[in-house]
Amino acid sequence: AIGKSTLEILKTELSPEERQRSIQELNSTGYWLGEVIQVAKNGQRLNIRSAVSFLKDKTGKTIGVIANNRDITKEKEIQNQLEESEKRFRSSFD
Repeated sequence: AIGKSTLEILKTELSPEERQRSIQELNSTGYWLGEVIQVAKNGQRLNIRSAVSFLKDKTGKTIGVIANNRDITKEKEIQNQLEESEKRFRSSFD
């Protein structure tokens, strides 16, 4: 991964506008937090919660970025099921 951009490594589904907004936030605050869709090698779409910040050397010079990504696909599925269940309950109650 050293020397490669995230575009080369990760298959993240972000529009150019969303990518630009995330880069602007990273540049202005020093970090970016958000959720994205990434495509795994097997083609599966994964919901990812990501925290990105600059990687700096001893002098404080930015030498890269570091990201902590967490697969929240199952969490999202459960959340969607709960929302769907609540809609059915409200509909039957009404």
